[in-house]
Amino acid sequence: MRMRPKGRLWIVSCAAVTGLISFATACSTTEGLERVDPLARLEALGAAWLQTPATVVYNSMEHKAGSATSVHQCLRQVVETSVETAIRMCNPKGELTLSWDPPDRWRMEISNDRGSSTLLSTPNGAHDCHRSIDEARACTTTSATELMTRGPFGSILLPPAQVLGMLGTGAADALTARPERQIAGMRAECFSAVLRASNGDADRSDWCYSEDGILLWSLVEMGGHAAQLEAIDVSTHVSETAFEVDHAA
Repeated sequence: MRMRPKGRLWIVSCAAVTGLISFATACSTTEGLERVDPLARLEALGAAWLQTPATVVYNSMEHKAGSATSVHQCLRQVVETSVETAIRMCNPKGELTLSWDPPDRWRMEISNDRGSSTLLSTPNGAHDCHRSIDEARACTTTSATELMTRGPFGSILLPPAQVLGMLGTGAADALTARPERQIAGMRAECFSAVLRASNGDADRSDWCYSEDGILLWSLVEMGGHAAQLEAIDVSTHVSETAFEVDHAA
């Protein structure tokens, strides 16, 4: 007896549920999502992001390789400082404001309880300024490539395929579409690639994009170092003043 394709049987089972319109719609939607190649869709959204001017404010979180796995563990390790200093050193949360004017102008303002940084890249040069708490601001001139790889969040300006390549062989095959989310009041399409090692450790990268291609969520974990961003405010307006160089600010 000739076997029917599983996809056709699934359609029949959904249509056969009379009176349950919402259920039939859910079946049809699920089937549509299964037909979409996650890698192709991720690359399409990533390509749109690399062409879409935007100003995005993100909540940020960073965990450095070898550091304590929790704030409480960190506080137990920091025993030679005041309580206020210890709490500041152990807080992994912060905020990042990205002014993105593709293809070659961008600015990141990164701040947390330990200090603030300004990373600025324009066709006229790249600059890295940092100010630790209670210290003077220091700026250096660098290259756009080095600036992007020096900070923990530079991967948000890379094509997804390049990030998958950084994860390692098999990352593209491990990519899956994740459930949609609401981020910064916008519907977000999400994707995740996880590569697990034999010792149980895992490197991963997650993305969530708006339907217009704006990056709303990013998580990159490699070698024990994790950097996470979640959009809290999104604008398609980019101010010209964002690309002015002010070493004394």
